[in-house]
Amino acid sequence: MNNHKTYTLEYNKDEILNVLKKYLNNQSAVVKCSILEVSQISKILDFKVPIKSILYFQLPPKFVSNIHKDYYLASEISYALNLPLSECNDVSMKWFNQVQPNTGVEFFPGPSYGRPTPALNYENAICKDDINYNLPTLVKINDWHNVTNYSTNTTATFISIRYKDLSPDSKF
Repeated sequence: MNNHKTYTLEYNKDEILNVLKKYLNNQSAVVKCSILEVSQISKILDFKVPIKSILYFQLPPKFVSNIHKDYYLASEISYALNLPLSECNDVSMKWFNQVQPNTGVEFFPGPSYGRPTPALNYENAICKDDINYNLPTLVKINDWHNVTNYSTNTTATFISIRYKDLSPDSKF
């Protein structure tokens, strides 16, 4: 596995969305779930691997994120399990190579504690891989990547579950 691995998992999307209902609207959002929300979602999923944190994503139509790395997590988290919740058929994640090292990088506040997150200029990036988000997918988050909702009329929602010791061989 280089950047992603698709899984077949059964989970109740409606129950998870019910836990996150206060965030549901038609605006763009990346929200770090509270300890209570993580606990509630963990009970719904009943996975064997303990969850470190969960990010909730809400992508309006035609949304394109920055190319970025979840850099501050690189020392402890390399992968996340992304679970589509609604309208994710037109959502993709892409991974990029940086063309010119040490150039074209800026920082923006990330969702977790507002820590600086590196963003790569599109002019300094070449796409090397991509996947659609219509299935549960283990994704590499400590490499340059972005997320796009290609839909012209639907808002997509998914969660990104971060585990301390997650690997492509993990069993859920």
